[in-house]
Amino acid sequence: MTSGTSAKADMIEVSGTGIALGIAAKLGSQLHSGSPADKVTVLPSMGSGGGLKALRDGIIDASFSARKLKDSEKAHGLHETHCMRTPLVFATTHPAPGNFNQSELPEIYENILPKWDDGTQLKVILRSRSGSEMPYLASKVPGLEKQFEAAFKRPDIAIGTSDQINASLVREITGSLGIMTLLQIKAEELDFNLASIDGVKPSAATVSDRSYPFSLRVCLVLPKKPTHLARKLAEQMISPEGQKMIFDMGASPSD
Repeated sequence: MTSGTSAKADMIEVSGTGIALGIAAKLGSQLHSGSPADKVTVLPSMGSGGGLKALRDGIIDASFSARKLKDSEKAHGLHETHCMRTPLVFATTHPAPGNFNQSELPEIYENILPKWDDGTQLKVILRSRSGSEMPYLASKVPGLEKQFEAAFKRPDIAIGTSDQINASLVREITGSLGIMTLLQIKAEELDFNLASIDGVKPSAATVSDRSYPFSLRVCLVLPKKPTHLARKLAEQMISPEGQKMIFDMGASPSD
């Protein structure tokens, strides 16, 4: 079961952040189409930290991470191979989310009964404190950290404890407003509408040219001695076929 063993030369198990599970499955399908003996099994989300720990311990063969590697992880030989950057978006099933200016975001989370422009109730969904999304946004928008903290104390606000649970809450709660990535939405074919930020729509192109203000970096991480197929998965990410698919799914290459 450990990385580097010949018994798994034509099959690997991948996990990590839930943001990337959909794109991991699509990359695996591309590999399998070109070489039917190559099989990539995508496990349920372990989160960035959990995936890296499982990779370090040889439980999985490759992991996607939405945070930078710690020195202790690097000391075990874990290393980033290829990375992508995807918009961090405000998603909803509301038919017309419109535009939010960055300066308006703290008020949305401060308001006990926020409303959409058509007067219907807007119901914010928070992400888990352990995730990357909310600390990142709090660092980017003045006043947002304080309002996030106040929102966490409210019993009426749902919390997406994983990327997939978060998506379910956005889908099931009428008037929802959730924080998630465009990569997850497109790769998992989620039927959500997205708010523009400062008049800019989220896309791989607007992240690449930096006109859209919010994004997360997601990297494929391999162990010190990756299997042959794990290396092939990394190569698939930067192949013309892989790069086109990743761009179509809402992410652009990142260093």
